Amino acid sequence: MSAKDKLANPLIALVVFLVLTIIALLATIIIMKLNEKPVEPPRVAPIAQKLVAPEKKSRPEPVTNPVTMTRPEPVTQASKPRNVCETPGCVTLADQLLNFQDPSVDPCQDFYKAACGKYSEHEVANRRLQKKDIIIQRMIKNFLLKNETSESKSENVMRQVYRTCEGLKNEEIFNANMKTAFRELFKDIQKIGSWPAADKNWDETKLNLNEMLLNIVKLGSSNFGLFQIRPTEVPFLEVAPDMARSPKVSANFQQIIFDILEKNGLQPDENVIADDVEDYITLEETLSQYAYDYNAEKVQFSKLQAQVPSLKLEKIIEEMMNPNRKKLLVTKVKPRMVAHKHSLFFDEKMNLEKLLKSTPKRTLANYLIFYYMDHAMNGLSVHDNVIKKRNCEKLVIEYLPKASLRVFVRNHFEKGNLKIVDEMAEETKKSFIEMLQESTWLGADSKKNAILKLEKMGKMIGYPKEFEKKGALDKMFETLKLLPKDTLYGILKKIGRFHMEQGIEFVALETPMDPVLPVLMTNAFYTDRNHLSFLVGYMDDPLFDATYPKYVNIALTGNILAHETSHGFDTAGIKRDENGEVRSWMKPEDLKEYGKKTQCLVDQYNEYDDPVFGKNLNGTTTLNEMVADMIGVTVAWKVFEKLDSSKEQKVIGFENENIDKLYFRAAALDFCSLPPTTSLVEELTRVHPTGNFRVNGIFSNMPQFATAFNCPEGSPMNPKTRCSIF
Repeated sequence: MSAKDKLANPLIALVVFLVLTIIALLATIIIMKLNEKPVEPPRVAPIAQKLVAPEKKSRPEPVTNPVTMTRPEPVTQASKPRNVCETPGCVTLADQLLNFQDPSVDPCQDFYKAACGKYSEHEVANRRLQKKDIIIQRMIKNFLLKNETSESKSENVMRQVYRTCEGLKNEEIFNANMKTAFRELFKDIQKIGSWPAADKNWDETKLNLNEMLLNIVKLGSSNFGLFQIRPTEVPFLEVAPDMARSPKVSANFQQIIFDILEKNGLQPDENVIADDVEDYITLEETLSQYAYDYNAEKVQFSKLQAQVPSLKLEKIIEEMMNPNRKKLLVTKVKPRMVAHKHSLFFDEKMNLEKLLKSTPKRTLANYLIFYYMDHAMNGLSVHDNVIKKRNCEKLVIEYLPKASLRVFVRNHFEKGNLKIVDEMAEETKKSFIEMLQESTWLGADSKKNAILKLEKMGKMIGYPKEFEKKGALDKMFETLKLLPKDTLYGILKKIGRFHMEQGIEFVALETPMDPVLPVLMTNAFYTDRNHLSFLVGYMDDPLFDATYPKYVNIALTGNILAHETSHGFDTAGIKRDENGEVRSWMKPEDLKEYGKKTQCLVDQYNEYDDPVFGKNLNGTTTLNEMVADMIGVTVAWKVFEKLDSSKEQKVIGFENENIDKLYFRAAALDFCSLPPTTSLVEELTRVHPTGNFRVNGIFSNMPQFATAFNCPEGSPMNPKTRCSIF
């Protein structure tokens, strides 16, 4: 069929017409697409992109005429600026407040669950402060891993400790270390004195008690088990019972004794060693009955020496000093040697002097050496399962706290935070005084004494200013001389001696900080010498941020400052005056009322229905922490009340929440935690109440909370009966 014939066919002609029409339509669509300009969506702030779902917009109608299509001009509208904190710190804060809360829970029924109910879904650290400690450890680890040379003596010491610790995780190095460390320890034991367990011909004439004590000091330890010599916070130098005694010896202790003796060519008698270790444990258990008494009466040092004539205490103390500075230090330290009437020294029936006289000399000699060995296990590093799991950066921070602090502050810390927190501490003190003055039951004389104690309270915010001086820390480290071949045992032994000498310098007021104070922990504490310490970990994000709204920092840092300050007025604090001396400054009638108010907290905790432990808790054990909590939240609220809330920014996601509610939500963050895994027996030994009570129990005592959340009277967070202190 010809083309003409095909076109003459009506069916074929229709098909051709349809094909041409489709082609024309497709061409038109292609031309339209080529001429169409995309309409840019409005930009959304990065923070809003992260936390707020973008508004859904309808798509524009397609333009049908490609020739006449024009791009519409954007329409701009003046918008009121958001009064919301959108700094990186506030984004993190908002993230925690939003993620930790359980919106399904009524805050008036269970505020802890409302604020912290989903904490465990987002965190693996038990609490935020533990998480900060982990972060700090990682920062120190990153620094230690850098293959950099340094002119800083303290930094080089840190790196050597870390490398030596990590090296032990290598099996070959570990095995070589065991042989070397056992020989090294045995040599040190021989320096201490004659060891009955290693000498088959040992007799009592070979015991020279004071000589053994002096030799232990030379090895870097002033804790002998029988007693210890330690700097106090003020500082003074105190002879006291062992403050951290544990009658439990290290695992496989008896086997380690065998290994030490055998690796040094001796053949120990199994039965004799077993008897010696049993005698050691028995004496440890006896000494553990003489606990450190924080309320012991202060006595002259000469009276203590008279109680233990068998010990040459002053000579032992002189041995603790840097030999090159002994002449100067003796005159400065002697007036600062203190003693307290601890039962270990002054008990009439049995005391240290009577123990020294009645205990067999073999047991005493073994005891001093066993105690030294038992406390050298960390450096000896003979348990491979422990070594492989060891956190070496944590070990560095533990043994070299000031050097680690220097690294953290120089590389990661915003020093401007020191001034802000110092000002907050002063405002806390001012509001505390106002609270005392407004007290309706505290008598005039007691108020006067309480205010004096506050005014005299010392403080350390972060670290002493002296450490800002260039080279100040490295100058201290000049006396610590490590060798490349030193084992971890040898390194930690030298650091122990270094700390001892620096401790004496601290007592002599030649250096401003106790060398073993764990200054890089996320911690704050009050000591019975009427002194407050607030460490840098608590002054860093996310626990503190200079860009947070003021009420958030008061709810977080302000509450901690107030809590620690309040320990000066707990049941132990009211027994000490403005100088930290044991003296009851509260009048008898006021003490009686104070007792009633603290008993209210005891009863409240005893009756508290904890979601994990039920009504089985002991308010007597946790009383001082509850008192500090209760006074602390009252003082912090007084600071908060002075703010002009109209000038305060809101938190992302809580734009419609009033500031009072946000304050309490922020305050709860520091108590959010993972569900407890401890047994009831263990919980009953703890001095801190449960985190659940520290939110629900303490906040329910504040009428301000009930007002903020409009809680019905009689609801759990607005009870008819409340506890208060001042």
